[in-house]
Formats: sequence, C-alpha cells, structure tokens
Amino acid sequence: MARSITDIELVAKTLGVFRHQIPDLTHTDLEQCRFGFFVGELDHLASEGVKLVWRKSKAALADAGAIVEDVDFGEEFTGWEGEDGKLGKIMNSAADISTFRDYMVHRNKLPGTILDAAETVIPRQETIKIYDQLAALRPKFDEVAGHYDVIITLSTLRE
Repeated sequence: MARSITDIELVAKTLGVFRHQIPDLTHTDLEQCRFGFFVGELDHLASEGVKLVWRKSKAALADAGAIVEDVDFGEEFTGWEGEDGKLGKIMNSAADISTFRDYMVHRNKLPGTILDAAETVIPRQETIKIYDQLAALRPKFDEVAGHYDVIITLSTLRE
C-alpha cells in the first residue's frame, strides 16, 4: 500500500524491485492507466461500507477516464485465502516454527494465541507442497498482472 506513485517508486528503488531498469510509474494522464480490480474468495464477507467504497472507487476511476477492469486469475488461484486456506496453512507453519523456542522454554507464560500457534502442526510435506504450488503460480500471476498499472484488492473486510 502506498500514498502515491512517488512512494511506490521510492520503495521499489530501495528494495531493488526493478534491478535492471526503473520504469516510469508516473503517467501524464489518468487515461493512460489501466486498473485491475481483483475480488478475492472472501470479499463477499466484506461489510456494506467496504463494498460501497469499492464500487465508488471503480466508478471514480472510470469517470476520470482510467481503464478499469475486473481481474480474474483463474481457478488455480482459489483455495488460498482464509485461515484454512493454503496461505493460512503457511502462516500457521511459520508461527509454529517461530514460536517453538518460547513454547519449549516459557510455555506457562505464553498467551493462548501463541500456544495455539505453536501447537498447530502442519505436516512438513504439506507445507513444501503448498510452497511449490505458490512458486508455480508466480509466472501466471506476472502474466495477468503485467496487463495493468495497478491491481486493487481489498485489504480489509471491515471499516
């Protein structure tokens, strides 16, 4: 997330996102910009206020002359969202690893959420399989995302 294109350029340069060439991210006219709006699997759970802002954002960009399209990454990109989705399993696996030492040494001092994270064991083979699936999606994501200057998705389901 960024406040402006200038901020995105600064972060991209700092992180070396574009190692060979820093593209010009500042178009002279909004009409030259292509915005992709991506609706995730859980976005139907968004509050009415968030849905209203979503619709207003699309309309405002379109009214200003920008190219606004819905983005569909396809079936391969389903099953990733939510606590029980593949990304949730990766997060639980990382939490299990990162909390293990404290769990072993200070178990009686840890809050329930940390205990739950440490005790949620995702089999290593399942985690590796998910990482491999994620890696296989990278070129497919790049192919679709390459058609847009910006892809917008919800960062929250509530105000």
